[in-house]
Amino acid sequence: MKSILIVDDNKEIGEFLEDLFHIRGFEVVTCLAGEKAIEAGGSRRFDAAFVDIFLPGMDGVEVVERLNRLQPRMRIFLMSGYPTVEKVEKGLKVGAEAFLKKPFGVEDILEMMKKD
Repeated sequence: MKSILIVDDNKEIGEFLEDLFHIRGFEVVTCLAGEKAIEAGGSRRFDAAFVDIFLPGMDGVEVVERLNRLQPRMRIFLMSGYPTVEKVEKGLKVGAEAFLKKPFGVEDILEMMKKD
């Protein structure tokens, strides 16, 4: 079974993504903070991660960088409702595969997951 890591301090977004992936047969772990995501990434393998740019404590770009070091084959998607060009570019540079602007729809997420 494929597994997904969701990192977002917005519970509604986390629940939306969790439901979306559960319905499609994915195992899902949701973290509200970057530190918890790094712990999860260090203790189990994930196929993909969806990481919000703006998180309490450790920001999403740092989470992407550290997850990429822990699991270089994990597909990492950066997301935000209020992105800055600087943060998006840095996130892509340190390991994010793509950026998703919130709000996004089910089709946007599924399309991202289809690309290899």
